[in-house]
Amino acid sequence: MKRILYCVLSLFVASVGFFALTACNTTTTASTTATAASTTSTTTSSTTTSVAQTAYYLAGSFNGYAVADTAYQMTAIAGEPGWYTFTVVLTAENRDPLYNDGHYYKVTEGNWTHCYGAAEYDLQPAPVSPSNAGLGSVWVENDQTLTVLFDSSTHKVYDSSMVRTFENPVLYGDFASEMGGTDWSYVPGSGGLALTDADEDGIYTGEFAFPAYEGTGEGWSIALVLSEQYYIGTGYHVWGAGEQYKLDGTVAGMGGVSYLAPETPTTYTFSYDSETHVTTVVEQVVALASPTIYGDFNTWSLTENAVVLVQNNEVPTEYLGSVTLAAGTYSFAVVLDKVNYGIWGFGAGTQYLFSGEAGGMGKMTYIELTAETTLHFVYDSVTHKTVVDHDAYELLTPTIYGTFTRKTDDAECFLLKGEGAGTMTPVSGSSTQFEIDLVLPVFAAPTSGWYTADTGYRMLVVTTYHYYSAWNVWGAGVQYDLSGAVTGTPSIVTITEAGTYHFVFDTETHITSYTKID
Repeated sequence: MKRILYCVLSLFVASVGFFALTACNTTTTASTTATAASTTSTTTSSTTTSVAQTAYYLAGSFNGYAVADTAYQMTAIAGEPGWYTFTVVLTAENRDPLYNDGHYYKVTEGNWTHCYGAAEYDLQPAPVSPSNAGLGSVWVENDQTLTVLFDSSTHKVYDSSMVRTFENPVLYGDFASEMGGTDWSYVPGSGGLALTDADEDGIYTGEFAFPAYEGTGEGWSIALVLSEQYYIGTGYHVWGAGEQYKLDGTVAGMGGVSYLAPETPTTYTFSYDSETHVTTVVEQVVALASPTIYGDFNTWSLTENAVVLVQNNEVPTEYLGSVTLAAGTYSFAVVLDKVNYGIWGFGAGTQYLFSGEAGGMGKMTYIELTAETTLHFVYDSVTHKTVVDHDAYELLTPTIYGTFTRKTDDAECFLLKGEGAGTMTPVSGSSTQFEIDLVLPVFAAPTSGWYTADTGYRMLVVTTYHYYSAWNVWGAGVQYDLSGAVTGTPSIVTITEAGTYHFVFDTETHITSYTKID
């Protein structure tokens, strides 16, 4: 008799286990009336109509997986039609007795045919227990007070344990709208700035350009966030920033943030240490308050005796300045920002020559003064050209130019910067020679224009780019004919056989030689 009773109890336990691991049949999307559904009645003078409302329940390890336990019936949320909620206390005593690796639950309509779990969970991929148990149940690892929400219109399940850890730490704050994103968005590409760890050493880095802070507070608000979590409170339930830190490594959130207050647009390198949670911030590129002219006249200082240009109120894209210098030859460049060069400190960053060409790396504009002179500068922030009331010049890589660039009319001749101009390159192994290959057709004199009487191509080699202040134009400066003479009169090169010709210019003799190579 005892053995028979034991078998009956065993079958009962097995039955409970079966229901605990029963999968939902959610192929039918229409709601059905649960066994324990409540009923409301509307009465008229002639008929009575009953309208059944679906009831929703929590069924889980905490209540023995009872599918329609009235003690776990979810409550409709006021003001949010179709939304239901229930709060359950998860303890060590009501963990799943079979696996003991956490808690499991589903939302049901009072039966296992229509129930909702991991597949409908808003956190995807849904967490999976170590035992991989639950047959589609939502798994919650830790003991806690858990609030569950259910949207009956979409059948989505939410709860207060949902936490999504980011693949990379993200900086976010109120600066994002000034950078083309949405303030306080921690989504990379929408306002969040993701840091990366290419060498997997636990240090996550990123370099970002911040606009100048022009507000009245302490600066741009900024924090680093590692995850997002689902917040449920009275009248709200939303995803929001989870674990987050200030730049000094202390916990952020609840109004606690760090601040950055760049006086000018500044590019920073951020380095987050995943062990200490400290984020180191280093200025890399800092925009100058105004375009600045520096050079050997002030020993290349960005501050001492530099010409800080002032915006023209009448033409906002123009910046004006002046300097008085004694007789001599001086070099200049316009600087827009300073760059952190590590152990060498900050130095000039983005630079432009007066011609508007990019400066730096030894490139500069020169002015020769025969007497003490006051120079006046007008810098255009759109073209990056600087007009000065004195002739100036810039060094060119030796460039061969002439009428061989002509295609349809004389305007295409003698191009220094346009298509066809022959900028030479250094000859390997030589410190004085430059070379270029030109594909030249058989010479044929043009039928119209200035050069109809020519018997060959006109060619010169130019080594400087000259600013002619009287006409406010840039053009050829020092130039040599192919024999090496300093002149503005070109050499005539008659090509009788089309092909590729190799030209070599020697900076010591200034002679240019050429040979046909195919």
